[in-house]
Amino acid sequence: MDIRADRDRPVRAPDGPIARLDRVFARPRRALGEIAVFAGPALDARPTPGDSFWWMDYDDGRYLVRTGDPIEATPLSADAMIAEIERRAVRAQRWHRENARASG
Repeated sequence: MDIRADRDRPVRAPDGPIARLDRVFARPRRALGEIAVFAGPALDARPTPGDSFWWMDYDDGRYLVRTGDPIEATPLSADAMIAEIERRAVRAQRWHRENARASG
């Protein structure tokens, strides 16, 4: 779900972005969680920048949820979830290596 096309419409309209988000997110969830990837050591307060995403399970399947502007919810298979974790881990490793070189 992508609400970019709704930017100029009234937010509380019956078919506006809030109603569309409610149709997706107000349904009963079976499970939800956040997966976060951090570069470098982070033993307690996560001192390094991280990257995360939310997943939500509904009766019709699992969704990857990207928060921000716009909020997006897309179907997420097990293979796609693994690929998303790997993509973020590679990005975190790259960030850590580049910053280690810059500070070293």
